[in-house]
Amino acid sequence: MKYQDIKYKNLSSYFLITIIGFCLFFFWTRSDENLKLPSDGYFEISFNLINKGVFSLSPPNLDKAATPTMRRAPGYPYFLSAIIKTFNLEELQKKCLVEQKDCNVFLKKKSFIFSLICILSIIFLFQTCQKLGASYIASLVVSMVSMIIVSKEMIINYNSETLGLFLFSLSSYFLARFIKTQKRSEMIFFSIFLSLLILTRNVFLYFIPFFIIILLLFGFKKKSFLKQKFTNFVIFFLSLTFFILPWVLRNNFYFNSYSIAESGSVKVLSNRLEHNNMSNKEFCIGILYWAPIPGIKALVEKNISSIYWRRFDTKSEESFRVAGRINAANLIREKNYSQAKVYLLKRILSDPLQNFKISILMGWRGLKYCFVFFPFFILFLIKNIKKKYYISIFSLTIFNFLFHSLFTHFNVRYGYPMVFGFAVSTALYFSMKSIKWTKF
Repeated sequence: MKYQDIKYKNLSSYFLITIIGFCLFFFWTRSDENLKLPSDGYFEISFNLINKGVFSLSPPNLDKAATPTMRRAPGYPYFLSAIIKTFNLEELQKKCLVEQKDCNVFLKKKSFIFSLICILSIIFLFQTCQKLGASYIASLVVSMVSMIIVSKEMIINYNSETLGLFLFSLSSYFLARFIKTQKRSEMIFFSIFLSLLILTRNVFLYFIPFFIIILLLFGFKKKSFLKQKFTNFVIFFLSLTFFILPWVLRNNFYFNSYSIAESGSVKVLSNRLEHNNMSNKEFCIGILYWAPIPGIKALVEKNISSIYWRRFDTKSEESFRVAGRINAANLIREKNYSQAKVYLLKRILSDPLQNFKISILMGWRGLKYCFVFFPFFILFLIKNIKKKYYISIFSLTIFNFLFHSLFTHFNVRYGYPMVFGFAVSTALYFSMKSIKWTKF
């Protein structure tokens, strides 16, 4: 195919994706009842950043001083603030958060902007599939399916995973380019976007040891590989330090802690420990209740007695979630935050077999947004098991899946960024036999 033909074909794809994105925006936001301010504090922090220059969870108020916090990672609140200032939404934000007026107007405009971000993410996904050598049809199909899967979450829920997905995608992309080209510039870009990802979803801080193993195994040329390894590691370390260290020092100054955020780690671990205590009968009902199939939960609740699934219902006072949060609150009163995390982690790992069994259930739960791609992701890795390069490309996806399966209750939104890796691998899988793969 001639370059000009490919160019026009890609342009037509971008146009089609854009049209579908806008259609989805108007579909998801057709009712004002769908638009609600999230309760996670990100909008409050954004308000205080814009109006008081303080990273604070204090209730929005123009007259009172704001108290600094490290409850949340900084990436997403700063991103929200940048969007609000860029599109001149400050007055609407004040009316909504301070006066409780015109929130629907404010949130609709935010949703429109987030729909643009959604479209850019999907276009980037399409382009990545093409760069890696996937066929045009496979790239377009997985992009369209991904748009349908992620659009509602990105457009009306305003979770930090919206930004996390885009940064996750960029990090994976530049990691793939670095492993293939060995260029230092690719390593720098990877390090920058990974730093921003960590500052948005601080769980990815634990990806660094995982990546160092990848770097040691694949990140060098055969000639002078020791020097190459060392140079790559120094670039990686300095880039991460440049972006992350200022925020860590800020938290140590205010809170005597070198953590990026105390964003509910104790609650998450306590929640996981409570799930680890479930019976075999509860495990079996969990496989059904959390099956990543649309409508399965409603079907279970309608046809099976609540006595079997009420502990899985997050609104129930008897649920794993509520019990985990109560235990977490009690622990924090008895111990400091760091001690509580260590205590819970030891409890979780004290029974490796039970933890492994529950990890299967958590992994199953976490596939909600990417279950349609998961079988092809596995098939692709099996068919390319000797090509370690592909393991490195999808290492962020693999890490995210393993980490949340092993150590958290895998809230389904935690699996949201994995759509990128699963979708790209699916496009590559269906392209393997139909085209000659191009060089990345």
